[in-house]
Amino acid sequence: MELHFCEPGRLRPTEDHDRHAVEALYGKIQSEDCWRVPLLVHKGSLAILDGHHRREVALRLGLDYVPCLLVSYEDGMVELSSWREDVVPTYDSVIAAALSGRLFQIKTTRHRLKAAQAELAIPLRLLGRDAFACPDETVPPRYPVTANGHQLNPLS
Repeated sequence: MELHFCEPGRLRPTEDHDRHAVEALYGKIQSEDCWRVPLLVHKGSLAILDGHHRREVALRLGLDYVPCLLVSYEDGMVELSSWREDVVPTYDSVIAAALSGRLFQIKTTRHRLKAAQAELAIPLRLLGRDAFACPDETVPPRYPVTANGHQLNPLS
């Protein structure tokens, strides 16, 4: 499990979201002016396993990066189940939804980390491109800066 800072527009949803839940979460994150919970993302496919509403908030806020825990089903760190009795998602069906754009309904898949997840407190201003434009600034983990000040993206 690795913490990366990913561009929200590159992350691939696997299920639909509730616009009312997004609205409420938007208000909370904006009023706190910080990001507290990373998205859970499948390494390689960039499928969102948990955090669809948070991704929508990030897009609405115009954030350039969001903190993401990158995991793989093979590493045994994440469990997949369903919130619904009539759907039994599989690892393959979740990745297929992300890659095809044919999303599950709201609150279908449930992904849980086997390890405890630390809460963050990242000021929103640090999740924009301008926050890392100067080589003297702190850069997000796993995003090294080249000699000319440009960031390298390990997910590119």
